Amino acid sequence: MKNLLVGNGINIQFDFNYTTTNIILRLLIDTEQPDYPTEYIVDDPLMLKCYIGKLFLSAREMINGEYDRYAFGTAEIKALEDFKERYRPSLKGLRIADIGFEDYYLIHDLVCHKHNVFNPDKYVLREMMKMV
Repeated sequence: MKNLLVGNGINIQFDFNYTTTNIILRLLIDTEQPDYPTEYIVDDPLMLKCYIGKLFLSAREMINGEYDRYAFGTAEIKALEDFKERYRPSLKGLRIADIGFEDYYLIHDLVCHKHNVFNPDKYVLREMMKMV
């Protein structure tokens, strides 16, 4: 190998702490710690935990096609179709940590479309998710 591209994602590729399961479990466990950082976006970390739970419930509805009309633009429509193809086979036994954290951003966007949540609120919710 002559070249190696190193960037922000290289540690994610090789570090077990950044698997989907660990990111979600960290969110579910760490938000209960008394020293969880609350000074940035969310005052009550329990809100973040509840929000991810609600997104997970919406994911099941998305897989069943209930969010198809809320996908706008070719990229979002394609992402939704890809999401449904990947998760439909395991719908019956789907757990919150089975869904890739990056997929929660798609779910978030579609939930915001459905409930008419726009910026700045949509942005604040997205930033809250990034605290994980």
